[in-house]
Amino acid sequence: MEEKTELYGLKQVSVRLRLQEAEPLYSTEAITDSDRAVQVMSDAMADLDREYCCVVSLDARKRPISYSVVSIGDTSSAQIPIQNLFKAAILQNSSSLICLHNHPAGSLEPSRADQEVTKRMVEAGRIIGIPIIDHIIVAGGTGLHTSIRNTNPELFEGSPLSMVAGEGLAEEKSEGYKSKVAEMTKKLEEGVAAVFESDKYKTYLNTVSRFHGYSVNNTILIALQKPDASYVAGYSAWRDTFHRQVKYGEKGLTIIAPYTYKKKAEEMGDAADETEEIEKIGFKTATVFDVSQTEGEPLPTLVTELADPVKDYLQILDAIRDISPVNIRFTQIDSNVKGFYSHNKQEIQVKHGMSEEQSIKTAIHEVAHARLRHGDKDVKLDRKTMEVQAESVAYCCCQALGIDTADYSFGYVAGWSSGKDTKELKKSLEVIRDEADKMIKGITEKLALRMEAEKVKREAPKMEKSGRKM
Repeated sequence: MEEKTELYGLKQVSVRLRLQEAEPLYSTEAITDSDRAVQVMSDAMADLDREYCCVVSLDARKRPISYSVVSIGDTSSAQIPIQNLFKAAILQNSSSLICLHNHPAGSLEPSRADQEVTKRMVEAGRIIGIPIIDHIIVAGGTGLHTSIRNTNPELFEGSPLSMVAGEGLAEEKSEGYKSKVAEMTKKLEEGVAAVFESDKYKTYLNTVSRFHGYSVNNTILIALQKPDASYVAGYSAWRDTFHRQVKYGEKGLTIIAPYTYKKKAEEMGDAADETEEIEKIGFKTATVFDVSQTEGEPLPTLVTELADPVKDYLQILDAIRDISPVNIRFTQIDSNVKGFYSHNKQEIQVKHGMSEEQSIKTAIHEVAHARLRHGDKDVKLDRKTMEVQAESVAYCCCQALGIDTADYSFGYVAGWSSGKDTKELKKSLEVIRDEADKMIKGITEKLALRMEAEKVKREAPKMEKSGRKM
């Protein structure tokens, strides 16, 4: 019986407004070493009169997915914008990349610039999670080549050291993220448990227990009128119980309140008619106010405001915007609420004027709400569970970014939990870990691309001035 040969079709792709395909190359081999990579790409790189830089995208088993030309230079040099290397790879869910560029003059010796750009490639790939397996120099159309991995192995420190098919690098990377997220959520559980044992929690609980628990329908009514509402009470309750006064000119929130009334009922007796009053329940509209509409004695809180600056704040914020399914905008919010996600308007609002730490944490919290579809009629979760999920995801993401929000997040999760058993947190751990894993990878990938793009932009004038080329 004739043995069937598996044929790998390498589509040539390019990124414009979308991924575009050209005529494919074909390979009967998975790419397991630099020789195979050159064999596959030899036709595409033969007899070129200028330097071309190409990347081959591989799946988890090192099978070729596609190749793309990322830059074209002149007869002796070609600039390699690092951000261009990963465009097609990200769109195609590649697990790793091999970079190749040709020397038309036939030299096989890596230049200093070749080594420098290789180091930057490897660093960017490590951050993004798509490792650079090798950078290969091809000598004209001879088929001779040099593996920079072999000549300069120190440049690939931290990158996978072998190219054996089936290694499953993407899965290993994912497992690594999940392991770290599991550690973070364990720390979160321990931190929340400690909050419950503190005197701060006892004071907090004594106060919030005096707030009325509203029905689901009234909770929806309040949210429709004031999406950023937090603590709600009537006019008299604010004045007499919490020693706060409703601000002049504030418009109250309308809810449906039950009330009792008595009604006369006639009963026929043996001797004579008797009339008595029976108690009935009716409903009427009532007016309540959110804490942001009042002023006076401060309410106790479990959280400590985040106040520190964040390195690369604007770049991180842009990366968060990149993974958000809805628009994020900073606005003036005249309440203690830091931000909110509006499912109806499909937007996120973050309070203007907060510290960089608080702004980043809040933005991630609200993006988690949006990505988890909180507020969607098909998502049957109570408010406590949704808030615990969003804050827990935000805590994990911030930890991964080097931003410690423990002083805020532990108290926040405790405040939204039903009790010390933290049932909302425990029943959501799988959801929290999965979403945190996805968001961490998404933010770090986008951040790496933005940082590399800025680095290239900064260095371009220097490169042109010094005349350094590959």
